[in-house]
Amino acid sequence: MAITFGHNKDHRPDLKQLLFILTVAADGGVPLHFRAASGNVADDQTQRDTWELLCELTGRRDFLYVADCKLATSENMAYLHQHQGRFVTVLPRTRAEDSAFRELVAQGHVSWRPIWEKTNDDGEVIDRFSVSDQPAVTAEGYRLVWYHSLRKAEFDAVARSNRIERALKQLATLRDKLRSPRTRYR
Repeated sequence: MAITFGHNKDHRPDLKQLLFILTVAADGGVPLHFRAASGNVADDQTQRDTWELLCELTGRRDFLYVADCKLATSENMAYLHQHQGRFVTVLPRTRAEDSAFRELVAQGHVSWRPIWEKTNDDGEVIDRFSVSDQPAVTAEGYRLVWYHSLRKAEFDAVARSNRIERALKQLATLRDKLRSPRTRYR
């Protein structure tokens, strides 16, 4: 294993990278497996080995493997499916299914059905989860479930507003610099 320079999610090549793989059980998040990999190992290349190790540890293949979007490659999903694996993953925004669905949402062609409300200790609803009634499958034919979280939508709106506000401040600063008599730009 090597800690090495690479490109993180912020696209900063000046930071050293390390891939940390942690697998936990559903009942309380008890760690089942851990390993570290070199910083130049692609996340999606670790999924099959991790699943195979879990099959060995549990002595079965019918457990539900829940993983991040790095599992959602045609190769990874096909491997688990062909080996009697069951999985849930997040579809990355880079997939065509995502942009097609977002377009349907923007056009108002998607209806949502509430499935669960999360409440706090006082019984107040702090989140409402809904699913799309529109049946969908991935390009590979796996069932695709679109869900909506009211709380996440609210967090996203706040984050979007903060980014816009920050950009407007930066544009105002730039405008002031451009209006300065000492600027080289007109």
